[in-house]
Amino acid sequence: MRHRRSPAWLVRLFAGLGAVGSLTTPAHACEREAAIPSCIDWNQMWVPSDMGPWFSLSSAQPVGRGHIRSHAILDTANRPLVVVAPSPDPDGRELPIVSSAKTLWLGYSVGLSRDWDLGLQSAFIVHQEGAGATALNTSAASNSSAPGKLSSYAVKSPRLTLGYNVLNQLGKRGDNKLALKLRVALVPPLGGDRSYVSEPSVVVAPSLTIEHTLSRLTTAAEITVRIRDSIRVLNTELSTQLVAGAGLSIHLWRGLHTAAESFVIPSFGAITRSYREAVITSSHPVLEGLMSVRYDLASPRGLTLRLGGGAGLPFARERSVDSFGRTREYQGNAWGSPRWRGMLGASFRSNLFD
Repeated sequence: MRHRRSPAWLVRLFAGLGAVGSLTTPAHACEREAAIPSCIDWNQMWVPSDMGPWFSLSSAQPVGRGHIRSHAILDTANRPLVVVAPSPDPDGRELPIVSSAKTLWLGYSVGLSRDWDLGLQSAFIVHQEGAGATALNTSAASNSSAPGKLSSYAVKSPRLTLGYNVLNQLGKRGDNKLALKLRVALVPPLGGDRSYVSEPSVVVAPSLTIEHTLSRLTTAAEITVRIRDSIRVLNTELSTQLVAGAGLSIHLWRGLHTAAESFVIPSFGAITRSYREAVITSSHPVLEGLMSVRYDLASPRGLTLRLGGGAGLPFARERSVDSFGRTREYQGNAWGSPRWRGMLGASFRSNLFD
C-alpha cells in the first residue's frame, strides 16, 4: 500500500516560521538583583524538536538522512509561575507573576546523515496574563502602567539541538527494536524582556535517550542536564538542573495511539533564604505528568494529530519563621509547574528530496 505524503509547502512553512522566529528574537538586559528576575523561563517543560510519541520526551529513533520532522503545538498552562511570600496570612501571600499562558511551539529536525540530525525549536507566547514583577507590590500591581508589568506577547529563547544515534538495532523479530541517542542542546538567553521566557545565561544541555519498541508497546527514558548560571528567584534558586523523564506509548488500532509520560526535576536539599525579616527553608521539586492521544493520518510519513493534557503535582514545600518565632508552612506546586496543562497540535514527516 502506498502511503500519502504530507504537503511539502506545509512542512516548509513551519520550518521557515521556526527559523525566522529564532533569528528575530530580541535580546534584553536582565535585572538579576530583582526579587523575581525577568530572565527566567517559567516553562520547565521542553517540547523536543524531533517529536516522537511524547510531548516532553525526545525520540531516540533516527530522523534519517534527508528527512524532516516538523510540528506546531499549542500549549495552555494554568498558574505556571505563582510564588508565595511571607505575610500576616498564615498561608502566606500568593504572587501571581504569570497566572496563565498560551505558548505556540514551532520546531523541526533535519537528518544530516544516517545517524546525525540537527533540530531547531522556537516558541511564541501567544497570550499570557499575570502581574509580573508588580505582584510584589499590590498597589503597583493594580496600575497597568507600572514598571515590570507582564508583557502579554513574547518570543521565547530558541533552542538548537544536535543529535547522534549511538544504537538503532532490530531484534530477531521486526517489531522488537532498541534505540539509543545522545544529544546536546544550546539555548541562548534571547527571550523577550519582562516576560519570564528567557534564561539567565547560555544553557548547554547534554542528554541521553533510550527507547524500546516491542510489538505495539514503546517505552522510553531520558536524562538531561541543563547547565546554566545560578540566579535567585525570591525564596528559590534556579541553577543547573537534572531532568529525568519516562514515557509509555501503546498502538491501539490502525493510526490511533495513546501515551503517558512524566518528568521530574529534583530539588537537591533545602534552600534557606532571608526575606523581609523571615527565614525561609524551601524545597521545590518539579514533577509533572501528561496523558495524550495521537492519530496518524498517513503513517509512517505524513500528518499526525495530537491532543494531551496533564498537571504538575504539589510537592513543593516551604517553612518560614519570622522575627517573632512564628512558623508558617506551605505546600503546593513548584514555580514552573502549572496546576494543569493542555496541549493540541500536529506533527509532520517528509523527505527533503521529495
